Amino acid sequence: MAAEVDSAVEAVAQDPDIGEKKKGDLSELWVYTFRCLGQLYLLGYTRDDSARLVYLEAAGPHENFYRDLKR
Repeated sequence: MAAEVDSAVEAVAQDPDIGEKKKGDLSELWVYTFRCLGQLYLLGYTRDDSARLVYLEAAGPHENFYRDLKR
């Protein structure tokens, strides 16, 4: 599992535009979708383009991902 997450992090680091920018109350969040252990996983991150930084916010299965992030 760690290898899949590491690969997803590397993909986002190489191309931060790879994810999807969310709307509404999570409008600062970008989400990259990947498969891990046969399940859909999401990697949530925010960006500071002026400093060329990507901040990892959360990673986990799709189920309840957005609900947990809002807390």
